Amino acid sequence: MQRRHFITSLLSACATMSMPALTHAQSDSSLSAPFMSYAKRTQQAPFGNEVSGAIVNYNRVAPYIANAGLLRVTGLEEAKRLGFKLVIDLRAPDEDGALAEEQLAKDIGMNYQRIVVGRGAPDWEQIDTFSSLIENAQLYPILVHCVSSNRSGAIWAMYRAKSGVPPLIAIEEGRAAGLESREQAVRSMLKIDLHASDKSPYFKI
Repeated sequence: MQRRHFITSLLSACATMSMPALTHAQSDSSLSAPFMSYAKRTQQAPFGNEVSGAIVNYNRVAPYIANAGLLRVTGLEEAKRLGFKLVIDLRAPDEDGALAEEQLAKDIGMNYQRIVVGRGAPDWEQIDTFSSLIENAQLYPILVHCVSSNRSGAIWAMYRAKSGVPPLIAIEEGRAAGLESREQAVRSMLKIDLHASDKSPYFKI
């Protein structure tokens, strides 16, 4: 009885203790929106085995978000058929096929948004724009693409770091999503030592 009373008292004390203030990234639940569970009517992004080669370097980075490289001739129509509600194109309008794809999106009634990522890494204003789009569950599922998936991997890594993921882990997520030659620029934006070890303590067993 005494032990039970002690545990009850301890739980009561813990429940009334004031908790430390959370960081912005921790307290804003919308930052984890692509990983949250929604009603069944909110469709998830398809897995890779459901996608053809018309969508190059396809990768499902979160339940409601996928990224890719180039959308070939039938890629945009396939994306619509697969249920994607929004395509985010990271190319500039003067890149080969970019304007034609935007026009096709209008023709087939596909939501289309362009965030032009130039050389190097996206800037923080672009990350804010990207965040506002991919945290809107009404737009799910969303496909983010560029040409090779290098830019889409870069913007995903920076978004994840902004969301509170440890930077080196965010970099690894970006690599899985296609981040390659832009990695040093992303590391610089995230203020990671360019020579920092990739042996993250979060992966130690």
